[in-house]
Amino acid sequence: MMVKYIVKQFGFWLIYDLYCWVGNCYIFLDCVFVLIKNVVFANYYLLLVFQLQCSTCGHTSNTFEPLIDMSLEIDNVDSLPSALESFTKVENIDENFRCDNCKEEVSMEKQLMLDQTPSVAALHLKRFKTNGILVEKIDKHIDFPLELDLQPYTIKVMEDLVAENDVSCDFITTFTFY
Repeated sequence: MMVKYIVKQFGFWLIYDLYCWVGNCYIFLDCVFVLIKNVVFANYYLLLVFQLQCSTCGHTSNTFEPLIDMSLEIDNVDSLPSALESFTKVENIDENFRCDNCKEEVSMEKQLMLDQTPSVAALHLKRFKTNGILVEKIDKHIDFPLELDLQPYTIKVMEDLVAENDVSCDFITTFTFY
């Protein structure tokens, strides 16, 4: 009923123009959202690789997870590079997992690595630890360099180290702290 009144008063073409304008605004806002999302992903997102390797057959399973910031434990380290090394070290998991390749119950090795490094990295230092009910603050100084190269903590460099026992990088990602 209301649409008939508006069409009668303003004419069909005015309503059609309004409809097209709203549609174009929607398309424009959608493009702006995609552009902002791409800028955020390109400049701020870390892509974390959660790698499990079978201790029997060597089959590797990778799971990728995008992160805005990376949480680093600082309880047993004294510098940011050593916290990153602790974050990416290989851990043995003695619990039995079923391997997708050999179909057996085996122990696994777990390693966290970076797949993509952003232009701007947000690193969160875990300054609190819990001992059951109590929460303690870790009150210690952590050294950090003015420039930090995240390339040694990426999956490509880790695979190169295993394959060649040598680190070779095509490019270097360096961060400056202000």
